[in-house]
Amino acid sequence: MRDLSVVVSAHGSCDRVAACLGALAAQTLPADRFEVVVVLHGPGSSARDAVERAARGPLAGHEVELVDAVAGSPGAARNVGVGLARAPWTTFVDGTDAVAPTHLETLYAVRHRERIVVSTTPAGDDAPRHVAPHLAAESLRGRRGRLYPTRWLVDTPFVEGLCGSEDTVLHGQLLSRFDRQFAELDLTPAPLGTPDHRTGAAVDVDPDAAVRSHLAVLTALTTGTQADPADRTAVTNALVAAEVADLRQVAETHPGGRAHVEAALRHAGIPGITSLDPAHVDGTADGFGLFHTPPSDARSLVVVAGSAGSVNAHARMLGFLARSGHGIRVLHYRGRLKQSLRRLPDTHRIEVLPTSLGWIESRLTAGGPRHRRIALRASQEGLRLGRRALPELVPARLAAPAYGRVDTRAAALLAEPGTRVVLDRAGSTLLRTWGDDSPTVGAHELAGLVLRTAASQLRGSLADAHAARAASRLLRDQPARTRVELDPELWTMVAYRLLRAGRLEAATALLDDREALFGELPHPALRALHAVLTGVDPGTVDVVGAARVTLRHTDEALADGDLDRAAFLTTVALDLLFTRRLHTAETRSAIVSEPDTFLAPLRETEVGRLLGLRTPSPTTRQATPPGSGRPRVTVLPGAYPKFASAVVAGLAEHADVEVLDLSARQKRFANTGVDPVTVRERLLAATGHPPALDLATAEALSADVVFVDWADKGLTWVTQVVPEGTRIVVRLHGVDTLSAWLHTAEWDKVDDVVFPSDHLRRAAAAALGGRLDGIRQHVVANPVDVERYVLPKTDAARTTLGMVGWAQQVKDPLWTLDVLAALRRQDPRWRLRLIGTDFAVDDPNPVEREAARAFHARLADPLVADGVDFVGYTTRLPEHLREVGWAVSSSRREGFHIGLVEMAASGAVPVVRDWPVYAGIGGATGLFPADWVSTTPAEAAERILRVSGSGTWDDASGRTVDTVRERFSGTDSAERLRRIVLGER
Repeated sequence: MRDLSVVVSAHGSCDRVAACLGALAAQTLPADRFEVVVVLHGPGSSARDAVERAARGPLAGHEVELVDAVAGSPGAARNVGVGLARAPWTTFVDGTDAVAPTHLETLYAVRHRERIVVSTTPAGDDAPRHVAPHLAAESLRGRRGRLYPTRWLVDTPFVEGLCGSEDTVLHGQLLSRFDRQFAELDLTPAPLGTPDHRTGAAVDVDPDAAVRSHLAVLTALTTGTQADPADRTAVTNALVAAEVADLRQVAETHPGGRAHVEAALRHAGIPGITSLDPAHVDGTADGFGLFHTPPSDARSLVVVAGSAGSVNAHARMLGFLARSGHGIRVLHYRGRLKQSLRRLPDTHRIEVLPTSLGWIESRLTAGGPRHRRIALRASQEGLRLGRRALPELVPARLAAPAYGRVDTRAAALLAEPGTRVVLDRAGSTLLRTWGDDSPTVGAHELAGLVLRTAASQLRGSLADAHAARAASRLLRDQPARTRVELDPELWTMVAYRLLRAGRLEAATALLDDREALFGELPHPALRALHAVLTGVDPGTVDVVGAARVTLRHTDEALADGDLDRAAFLTTVALDLLFTRRLHTAETRSAIVSEPDTFLAPLRETEVGRLLGLRTPSPTTRQATPPGSGRPRVTVLPGAYPKFASAVVAGLAEHADVEVLDLSARQKRFANTGVDPVTVRERLLAATGHPPALDLATAEALSADVVFVDWADKGLTWVTQVVPEGTRIVVRLHGVDTLSAWLHTAEWDKVDDVVFPSDHLRRAAAAALGGRLDGIRQHVVANPVDVERYVLPKTDAARTTLGMVGWAQQVKDPLWTLDVLAALRRQDPRWRLRLIGTDFAVDDPNPVEREAARAFHARLADPLVADGVDFVGYTTRLPEHLREVGWAVSSSRREGFHIGLVEMAASGAVPVVRDWPVYAGIGGATGLFPADWVSTTPAEAAERILRVSGSGTWDDASGRTVDTVRERFSGTDSAERLRRIVLGER
């Protein structure tokens, strides 16, 4: 089998194939080392004739395979060639090129299983040859000589729809794969006469065709795993930046000017690229830009130290960098690395003595076989002990002559590219031994890289928190140097990410270090958020004042054109105003009880105005002709999609329904937390840069109606991009009234709002301060299939309380345990049946962790411990409800509480707490009959005992089912919702 496959692609009518094949026949690489696969595409026979002549003439003795392919582009032809290639290495030659005689030999000589070899113009003797791909993006564009491991091309084929830029897209997709993240380029000087088809060269093409070509490349680069700007790799960002730079050049000469090209760019719908401005695409960032964009520092580090202890001291930082995508290689002289470091793919301890015994065996010829075996065994043991002991006994500088000659692996490791990180004096000795005079950095720079990386990539694990603390502590120990070299806002951004992840101790440590190094934290909202989350009494924290000052700083940043700073400050202020600790961990919420005062900072500031500003719709929907068939409805199911399935089913008989699940496209839409990416995107839209849409999404949003379930960040996004003329119907749920996203949607574009209860409608209207005026508002109960739950009760149901979906802090099961305790004091037969998943005691959210601890501590009381049954998650809810005779809703707030209504539909008599957050605006008393509602556990227990003792439970159960049928029938609610969505009156 040959070692190298040369894939030649040519059009059937190409008249230069003969010269191309003649050049391959003249290669200095022996003919038995490579095969030639010629793929012809398109009409014409001149190329085939030339190939057949060459196979009989100059290429006689070479292995040549000719195939006619049905391929519409060079990329498609190359894929055919890769499919036929049988060698472990592959290179491509265009049928119009005649390569230099040493071309193949030059490429093949430097092959490496983790590199792409690129034949390039020499850049001088001092230029690095092995580089990270994003640092040499231009060498990945255009057609030129390159050598690939064939298996890479099989796994990642060329995009076939492109013509002329298929190499650029291949490299973006190939090098963005997780298993290629540490791959490098070998920039090998090309032989004289090697053709170089560079992208961006001046050619006479139609300007509009040039724009379309670059947009096609940008679209292909930003699909799949690279669709979300937050997930893009450094090489994708670098290639995108190069394409946009070419677009800027096209814009300079385009008849329509820059505005025309920018409009085409926005219309192309490429996520995260809305402008020709380099700041949007170049993958580099400083200041608060690091919060949104990973740093562009070198991703390959070679850590060198004399002692393993010097490396172990920084194990947490090195582990974090490795998890964040940096390549880490470790070379040390003595000691043993920690287990976490030994798991890195490339660590090596210097070998002072050789591992081979060949030179010993050649001298052990005297004596009999037994004596030889003893001597060999003794030599082996001596070598083993010597290799272990010598580094501990002999300093690195004295052992240098030995290991400099013996240890070839260390020499190979130091030949790899990467920033040298020297952690002790002996590390410098090791570098000098192998003549490595590369620039070096130390632990201080390593810690700085950790913070720069953590500003955008910290995920919140305990290991990440330890790494951030270690880096901050090291930098704090060198205050003078740190103040000169590093931005204090690095600590601000990392501390905020730690707060969001619930790593409160680490966040506190970083904020303390920041203040020790740079003085008082200038962001009052972050100080207040830290105080609230770390357990300070919220009543003592001036939340409104801190948010007001921070949003005014945001206004100043906007006035200065610093969008990154403005987005960060807005995110922190919104997180403070709407943090769960203030609204779901308490029995009152200022958003509900005093919205005008609490939300004043949003209403008084320019950034607050921008967050709710109506922006121009990017397109206008074509009106559907009368009588053209069923209406089209697109459903956005929101972060919690289970509620939308009934809506889709109810609409399917009357409309063509498409579900647009944003969370399946970008993970940020899968939760309702304050999200800096969406905040920044909203500010961009408000300042004239709306999100871009791909064609499929644009088509989905051009429906007659877009139904949005939940007023979450999906509503914020869709109101920025929906075409003019498309109706928007929104259904709110209980949590929406306490969410920041209620205030970032463009309500002027919404036609109808549906609420499950009137108290929720009043709360939302008050929070929005009149922004719902003029929008049709409807109260439609969440539908319940009553008859599904009507099953006979067991005898034990009369003394059994029940809760469904109970293990959340907002459900406040402690209130129910108090009711159970009061009942069991009278009669120990009373029990509580908890249906649904238990609390997670290690929940990353501190509010939920505290709720879990408090619940299990209360459960230790013998009065209630023996009276609680855990069912867990079930798909057979109606059967389990046969055991429940009393339906408890102990929540602090609910918009409707469908779990309660399902229990009531089964005939369980309701015991509803007067939900304290909404008690002042009608809450539970406005939604349910008055005799269902109690204020305190004692009042609830007294009612239960009264009904139970009077023998009227059966009557109460029957009346409960009748009430549910009358008020919450699934058929009636679903029909009302259908008519609202379809605009039927």
